[in-house]
Amino acid sequence: MASMERLVIELSNPDLRENALRVLSKDGLFPELAPLLWNSYGTIAIFLQEITSIYPTIQLLNLTQAQSTRVCNVLALLQCVASHSGTKMSFLDANMPLYFYPFLQTISELAQFEHFRLVSLGVIGVLVKIENSSPRSMSTKSDASFAAPLEASTQFNTTAHRMVDMKRLVIELRNPDLRANALHVLSKMTSFQELAPLLWNSFGTITILVQEIISIYPTLSSENLTPTQSTRMCDVLALLMCVASHPTTKMSFLNANMHLYLYPFLQTTSELTQYEWLRLGSLGVIGALVKVNTKEVMSFLLPNEIIPLCLGCMENDKEPSKSVGTFIIQKMLLDNAGLAYVCDTAEQFFTVARVFDMMLSSLKNQHSPRLLKLIIRCYSRLSEHSRARDALTSCLPNMLKDFNFINCLYEDSTTWRCIKKLYENLGMNQASLVPSG
Repeated sequence: MASMERLVIELSNPDLRENALRVLSKDGLFPELAPLLWNSYGTIAIFLQEITSIYPTIQLLNLTQAQSTRVCNVLALLQCVASHSGTKMSFLDANMPLYFYPFLQTISELAQFEHFRLVSLGVIGVLVKIENSSPRSMSTKSDASFAAPLEASTQFNTTAHRMVDMKRLVIELRNPDLRANALHVLSKMTSFQELAPLLWNSFGTITILVQEIISIYPTLSSENLTPTQSTRMCDVLALLMCVASHPTTKMSFLNANMHLYLYPFLQTTSELTQYEWLRLGSLGVIGALVKVNTKEVMSFLLPNEIIPLCLGCMENDKEPSKSVGTFIIQKMLLDNAGLAYVCDTAEQFFTVARVFDMMLSSLKNQHSPRLLKLIIRCYSRLSEHSRARDALTSCLPNMLKDFNFINCLYEDSTTWRCIKKLYENLGMNQASLVPSG
């Protein structure tokens, strides 16, 4: 056991790795090896680096015999993990078999490629090996599930093909040469419900996305972020938004404090378009978190000063960022803790009110019904707090007192209810409002 532990440690050293892989691959019969490989820090990540490093050679057919032998040693160790009862399900949950698919898809007759396919099949073979199986468990069922309509079968095939494509792209994220394209294509697939769990649960994917984010932190202060870098980062943010919005991954996302990685983007003030894209994309992730309002989400966001960050974007950015930022504020105000936070001190309340007033003034020149409706809903909610209500009686923006302007919103029933509620809470005369019928 001590010698195996020493060899596992040597895997971290590039100069010692090849020998360590070779020797460990001969120890696959020892039951202690699989848990050691799976649970030791960084070992599986090293194996994946070894595998993905030769993906380019698969297409070029210039794989050497030495490279093939080295990766086959890696595959032998992964076969050990896949066959062990204590690590098999973790291996599957991490979608590890997907890393072998590029090998299985090769068609070269060269010996080194055939060796790849053989060993990869060996890993899959130990995964599907069924122990203590009975004839009944192995028999083909004859129930109605095997007579599904053609339409359902076609839908299943479409979903299955889409899932295969997504899994292939997730694997390609491991390869720096393929990552930019994989990010871009995956960012267009965020409407598919299967993507968020795949991103969150596949081994190392979230780490890669975080590395992408951190890599551009130095450009935030130097203002030398290129549009290409910004576009790539927006693809990353789109994937994180997908994870943040999915019911099965949202709380894991928050528990990992993933949203904090976006704060440096929200703190930027550059007026360059590429920086505003970062702020808008980051606001989109936060917006996805608050879209379904829960106290758990609020408990993560309120202590981390998300409201001041949103206000900064609402004050300085263009309409899309203003609207998303206002949407976030509105959702937080709907929670009693969020409303209490904004109204806790006069300074906090008037900071929010000033930004709302400024945005309303800008709407005279740049009309945005979406933004206007969000602002009105925020004012309506603020009017339900006693201290805010007292302040609004004297500082409500003139635009919201202009009946000619307000009556134009009569057709929007939700916004109209908010206007009437606002007027009612502030004790304002509603006689000039369009009759509600």
